[in-house]
Amino acid sequence: MRIDPLATAVILLVLASAMATALVDAARRQPRPLAPALRQWAFALVAGPLGWCLLELAGDTLPAAVAVLAKPLIMTAFIGHLHAVLVLRGTIAPAAWQFLPVLAVALATLGWYLLAPDTPMRTGLLSLMCALAAAATALLCLGDVPRRRRLEVPMGLLATSFCLSALLLGGRAAILLLAPEAAWQRTWLAQPTSHSLVLGLALLGPLMATMAFVLAGTERVVRRWHRQATVDELTGAASRTAFIEAAQRRLRRAAPGKACLLLVDLDGFKAINDRHGHATGDRALAALVACLERYLRPRDLIGRLGGDEFAVLISGGHAGAGAAIAERIRQGVQHECARDDLADLTVSIGVARNRAGDDLDSLRERADRALYLAKAGGRNRTVQCPEDDAGTAARTRWQDRADAGAGLGHPGG
Repeated sequence: MRIDPLATAVILLVLASAMATALVDAARRQPRPLAPALRQWAFALVAGPLGWCLLELAGDTLPAAVAVLAKPLIMTAFIGHLHAVLVLRGTIAPAAWQFLPVLAVALATLGWYLLAPDTPMRTGLLSLMCALAAAATALLCLGDVPRRRRLEVPMGLLATSFCLSALLLGGRAAILLLAPEAAWQRTWLAQPTSHSLVLGLALLGPLMATMAFVLAGTERVVRRWHRQATVDELTGAASRTAFIEAAQRRLRRAAPGKACLLLVDLDGFKAINDRHGHATGDRALAALVACLERYLRPRDLIGRLGGDEFAVLISGGHAGAGAAIAERIRQGVQHECARDDLADLTVSIGVARNRAGDDLDSLRERADRALYLAKAGGRNRTVQCPEDDAGTAARTRWQDRADAGAGLGHPGG
């Protein structure tokens, strides 16, 4: 059965136009960076098949000069897909690199038409430039692998699609540029049907990968929303809701005496804001969390409960040393922040260890009483809840041995 290249190109253009219309409509309801990425992808999706249709009509139904417009359109499609992936990743690329490949193809096509208007251009330049753009897109889709140490399925499908397009176009360019004139490969590619088949398959890749692109964008938006909901943007600590949920899970699994809650409060935070400004206050909050992270293990949970109040949940074998850890934190904040031009920054810390039947509310209530005593005692001090001493003395040795080393993972991992 003989394949009609023009009919195939028209079908691909109709499919691409329908899909692009849906993408543009969906982009109106999406946040950045997904919305501009979808619009860019939709534009590129139509540009490629449109250029192919014009290329098939050039010299037959339409003047041969139409090829001067058709080939830059195909180049624009591959550059557009590359730019869409860049936008999705939040990367800002110079505008010049987007137009230079298109301009190079346009000038080469125009020069060829002026010098040999009756001879089809079969230099392999368009295939080479499109292959390079497709290969760059594939590498960009694989860019997160070293950082995340895993490949997301949608990005993997995108990379595979553009790798295949790059191989097809790169192979065609290599044959046209390097193979002898009499080589059968070059003779086969010189046939219009063969040329159209390779180009059509290369343009079909991005169309088939559109769903993967949409899924990749959706995953990134969901990941950003999840981070906004679970991480305090200013300090990097867990948000109030995320801390409470994670702390409740840990406490349900922690044996008595094997979890310790620290309530950390900045002393005179309002005065710092009033005297030095809110920017300094924000810097003080960030410096406090940075200090907490230096004195705690990665598995310990840090959360911002609101304003200048933070909570730390220590679980496992280190819970018994909660008061000592809190004191090291207090001293560290006082000394380290003084070196960062935050000499006025001190903290008061209330400490409470869990007991049988404790939930987060009861544990926090005792830690809050201890924090009140620290504030009432002059601030810049650590106080452990007095009620914990009796409970600690009552623990038996077999419980300590059974619970030794118990601990839960970090809330994000």
